[in-house]
Amino acid sequence: LLRSSRLRRKAMAKLYRLFGSSDYRAAGAMRQTLVKVVNEDHSHLLSKIHCPTLLVWGDQDTDTPLWMAKKMEQEIKDCGLVVFSGAGHYSFLDRSQQFCLVAAKFLEG
Repeated sequence: LLRSSRLRRKAMAKLYRLFGSSDYRAAGAMRQTLVKVVNEDHSHLLSKIHCPTLLVWGDQDTDTPLWMAKKMEQEIKDCGLVVFSGAGHYSFLDRSQQFCLVAAKFLEG
């Protein structure tokens, strides 16, 4: 059983290296913490957010797909969603000029 468990851990580690998100691959010593945080469901807390909220998403984000943003937008009371076409998980970097414009407008009120 120990050998089987060790083999399973090695196989999973290899799969995560091959197919894991860029955040997972870059997490290093914080990897286990990242796994715990990512795998927890906090959706029940979304309705408790009572401040204006802006979600900025890339339509090509495979780490946190667009359907997640749409769910958040529905659950958060005063929420807007901006989706950048062709942008990925780091949409604010992929579309930095557009992001700065959108963020400035949002912060102006």
